[in-house]
Amino acid sequence: MKKLLILCVMVLACQLGSAQQVSDLFEKYAHVQNAESVSVSPLLIKFARLFADGDDARVLKGINSLRVLDLDECSNEVKERFALEANALEVKGYESLMEASKNDEKTRFLLKMKDDVVHELLILCGGADDCALIQIKGKMTLQDVVELAENSKKGDGHVHISF
Repeated sequence: MKKLLILCVMVLACQLGSAQQVSDLFEKYAHVQNAESVSVSPLLIKFARLFADGDDARVLKGINSLRVLDLDECSNEVKERFALEANALEVKGYESLMEASKNDEKTRFLLKMKDDVVHELLILCGGADDCALIQIKGKMTLQDVVELAENSKKGDGHVHISF
C-alpha cells in the first residue's frame, strides 16, 4: 500500500512538473530558427490609442499588453512539436470561448475572466500552415473579445489581429 501511494505521488509530481504554461511556450519557441516573437509594452499600447478611432479606440482602451509568437516560417518538425505542446497547455483558470478545426489546423480562443471582465485572451493556432500563439492582457468586455475573434479569422484560414 505504501509503495502504491509513493508511486501515485511520483506520477502526480511528474505530471505537474510537465504542465506547460503560456510563458513557457513563449520562452521555449521565441528563439527557434525562423520564429518571430513580438511583445508590445503597455507604453506602446497607450501610444497607439492616440491614433485609434471608433471601435479600434474602444478595444485598445481595454488592452494593456500584447505578445505574439509566429512560427509560420519554422520547420514542420517545430510546428508539430508546438501544436502538441499547445494542445497539452495547462489551461486551468481559462474558459474556452471558441474552438475551430479545419483539416489539420486547430485554433482555440481561451479567456481568463473575473466579474464579466476579460483579463486575458489567448489565441492558440496549431497546424502545418498557421502556427501561432497570441496573448492579450487587459480589462476588456466580452463584446470586445468577440469582435477581436470575429475579425481575426479571414477567408485565407490564417489568424489576423488588427485594430
